Amino acid sequence: MMKREILLTIIVLFVIASVIFLNQPTGNVVKGGEYVVRIGYKANANFIPLFVALENGYFDEEGVKVETFRFDSTNTLMDAFAAGGLDATPTGNVIVSYSLDNNQAGLFRMYSFAFYTDERHPENLVVKKGSGIKKYADLEGKNIGANSGVFARTMITRFLEKNGVKDFEIIELSSSLQLQALETGQIDALISLEPFPTMAVEMGIAKYLEGGSVYAKTVGFTPAFSGGVISTRMLREHPEESKKFLRAMKKSLDFISDNLTESESLLPEYVAIEKEIAEKITFPEFRFADDLDEEQKALIQKTADFLVEEKILKEPVDTEKLILEATYFR
Repeated sequence: MMKREILLTIIVLFVIASVIFLNQPTGNVVKGGEYVVRIGYKANANFIPLFVALENGYFDEEGVKVETFRFDSTNTLMDAFAAGGLDATPTGNVIVSYSLDNNQAGLFRMYSFAFYTDERHPENLVVKKGSGIKKYADLEGKNIGANSGVFARTMITRFLEKNGVKDFEIIELSSSLQLQALETGQIDALISLEPFPTMAVEMGIAKYLEGGSVYAKTVGFTPAFSGGVISTRMLREHPEESKKFLRAMKKSLDFISDNLTESESLLPEYVAIEKEIAEKITFPEFRFADDLDEEQKALIQKTADFLVEEKILKEPVDTEKLILEATYFR
């Protein structure tokens, strides 16, 4: 029995190591004497800051070389980051980032944050067309589709309970199955990240329910559930390239803020959606680290505290120490 347990342990460790290795970028990080910044991303609307920076040539303007590497999972992206295979990511779930800091303190700094408001948010709630669901209370006894993971499950549970819905079932689905499940009636409603809710509406199989940010309504304040990270190793060993990269990303966030519609139109180049759908997707409100005011910093900490209270995060997080110091940009 002991040998069998040891063998199973070895197999599990091998699989984990293989996942991390296969998702790491390859090749030299120094080309022609220049350091190449390695950026991890996912092909969804939340990574618009990277897409705008690439499309508008901001990295070239700053004279910094970059390589981008696509991942299908935030967890594997951050595993590669933790293993030293990546230098930065333009955005990412703060739960994964904060959990990583709990395990490996001092590994990164956060240089941007995304705030979720009723007008600007990356998730939406839609219901099957013809279902008769007209208000939140009508979700009583219904099947609710959701992204996989403790965050989505906990947030949706709290959201429904807050709106008096007591009898419901959350069905976790991969994004590739969500629209089919909604169309066939496997689920009555879907709370998911864009572009899938908007795609469902545009395909004529769903309609929005009441509108606004489900997550902001759940917590009762403006949460910061995602943000960009950069490794402290890169900041320390390649300060000039780090500053150039950060200046390019700041230009991107400024452009998105001032040119939301044009930013939306860039999505089809990087995400497999039609232009008509891209133009109807909303992004969260991005804010660069040195543009944060005290109220926003307090909201960042309040978000982390909420995640701890809900046991989504195991350990408390001091967000102030994770925010890249404003003096770094001067």
